[in-house]
Amino acid sequence: MYAFAGKQERANSFRKILKDRGIRKIPEISSIHVGGQDNEDEQEEKEQTLFFHSEKLAVCFGLMSTGDGASIYIFKNLRICQDFHSSMKIVSTVYERDIVIRDRSWFHCFKQGSCSCTIIGNPSLHRVEDAEKE
Repeated sequence: MYAFAGKQERANSFRKILKDRGIRKIPEISSIHVGGQDNEDEQEEKEQTLFFHSEKLAVCFGLMSTGDGASIYIFKNLRICQDFHSSMKIVSTVYERDIVIRDRSWFHCFKQGSCSCTIIGNPSLHRVEDAEKE
């Protein structure tokens, strides 16, 4: 936050404190299953991660690696952000694809510009913990 606000000295000081205490950021990982193989993309700790998310790369890979109309399934170790969520609504419309993303807590099912998590009472929305019990 400090670096984003232009306070580079404070950002560097904060990073040093975290490093001295042995605190590390969990790397962002997204994976996609295409053609019987798992493909994984890992973004190390970078300030540019605000703009280049691993899940965006996974979706692009899915679009390029599958045929028209094929569903895309992505698995992510962290929660997806609002920016990515909004962009997936657009991608699902423009490319006429169903995109299913499992993040740390939710399954998001994007179809024709909507996500299952924005439709109250939609049975296609599942918390990860609930799905693992089934």
